[in-house]
Amino acid sequence: MTFRIYVAFAAVLFNTSAGAQGGQGSLFTVAKVSVQAEAQDSVEAKQLAIAEGQKKALNTLMKRLTGFRAQNRLPQLDDAAIERMVDGLQVRQERASGTVYLAQLDYNFRAAAVKDVLNRFGVSFITERAPEVLVLPVYLAGGVIEPGEKNAWLQAWSRLDLANAISPVKLVQPRPDLTADAARAASASPQSLEAINYQYRAEYLVLALAELDERGGLKVRLIGRDAAGAIRLERSFKSYGEEPEVNAKAAAQIALNVFEGRWKLRRLASQGALDGGSQELAQIDLSAQFAGLKEWRIIKDRLEKLPGVQSLDIKAVNPRGASISLEFPGGADRLAKTALSYGLALEGGEGAWVLRSQ
Repeated sequence: MTFRIYVAFAAVLFNTSAGAQGGQGSLFTVAKVSVQAEAQDSVEAKQLAIAEGQKKALNTLMKRLTGFRAQNRLPQLDDAAIERMVDGLQVRQERASGTVYLAQLDYNFRAAAVKDVLNRFGVSFITERAPEVLVLPVYLAGGVIEPGEKNAWLQAWSRLDLANAISPVKLVQPRPDLTADAARAASASPQSLEAINYQYRAEYLVLALAELDERGGLKVRLIGRDAAGAIRLERSFKSYGEEPEVNAKAAAQIALNVFEGRWKLRRLASQGALDGGSQELAQIDLSAQFAGLKEWRIIKDRLEKLPGVQSLDIKAVNPRGASISLEFPGGADRLAKTALSYGLALEGGEGAWVLRSQ
């Protein structure tokens, strides 16, 4: 397993004391991936953790690029295929014992490779990013606004991968003169929000107000405007004995998902791909032709590795040929184009398709 590894200084990366946090990163980078593995020694544990992390990161990236309806049809790739798509990683934090490895990593993926996989599986995706939105996380506890160092809501937001999102977010801290009453008024009225919006001189700003109740639950209100238009949402998160930080983390992630989902819905609609972009599976019956058993094994191995192939059924094999049935998104013409890069030639038409090795 070979990676280009860059070590970042955690003290810089996790600094949340600045008045504004943000700056757009790379769409094909997935940051702040937590990994943990245990093995016979720390070296093996690290390898296992990195491999598991890259799988998690790629899944996050593909969900970032695709619409909600397509996400249950995203490709499931093996470790070797995923590793070939990784362009490098950064270590934010790591800790190792004799048998355990824990870390927080950033994975960089090859954009062309990710796009190619999604195209091969017939999944529509977008790479046009939304304009950055400023998010003002205000945390009310006991009727007062908690300052930055006690603002669990701001801390929850800062732990998300905001800069690399398809709808990137820049965090701003509440001004010292913002009162709880003013924050509540702004969350209830777009007119009252205008004063706050003016202070930050932002084209897109969302007030994210989180209020802790006496039972430890969290009431979250989002009001403002992002790149998809006006936004006004409210949701409550009940406490089941967890610390408030647990609810804050879940609520912040859901809010980011809302921003990204709204933008993707808008862009996919403009592409006419609101169905999720996955082309219909088509059944294809074909005949494989080969000179002998060795060539047949090559054809079979390549076909099994070809992304998008489903329900592969080898009905019969003889010394010079095989009868095969399979399903592929987009049909035989699309399969023929995809097969070329895997050393296979599919020729014919009108139900008489012949597969050969190149």
